[in-house]
Amino acid sequence: MTPEKAKRLLDKVKENCPLPWEIGIDRSMAGDEYQVIVYNGNETYNDNLAYAVGYDGEVTIDPDAIGLVAAAPELAETIAGLRYEYAAQVRRGSASPWLYVRQNGHFSKRGSTSVWCKRRTGCENAIRGALKRKDVGADTVEFRVVRRLVGDPEVVE
Repeated sequence: MTPEKAKRLLDKVKENCPLPWEIGIDRSMAGDEYQVIVYNGNETYNDNLAYAVGYDGEVTIDPDAIGLVAAAPELAETIAGLRYEYAAQVRRGSASPWLYVRQNGHFSKRGSTSVWCKRRTGCENAIRGALKRKDVGADTVEFRVVRRLVGDPEVVE
């Protein structure tokens, strides 16, 4: 799931289904089955968003799955708010571990000491800096760009 895909899915849902989604019980189905029902303030919409029908036609609902469906809009909002950061890595041969390129051109096993760029092209500077070191040559090492999804920092108290 990418932030772009999460945003598209969320925008589509918001057009047709009011949020938030909450778990409700609909007694009109067999037994006291759980369903995700759309609530908007005090008004309940008669939209059952999730239930499962088996091959034999019997309705079965996994309460754990229903909880996940109800949480989907909030999860999509979180994913849509993420962005990619990129870092350069280097290794000497396939038996060596991948190391992150630090700002000073040295290498580290820890991603936290690496240069993380907002654009993939920003990693080129880190690679050029590493190649300036005397013990590193473009013919003796492999380089690659890795990425991670990050959000805005949150203040915790």
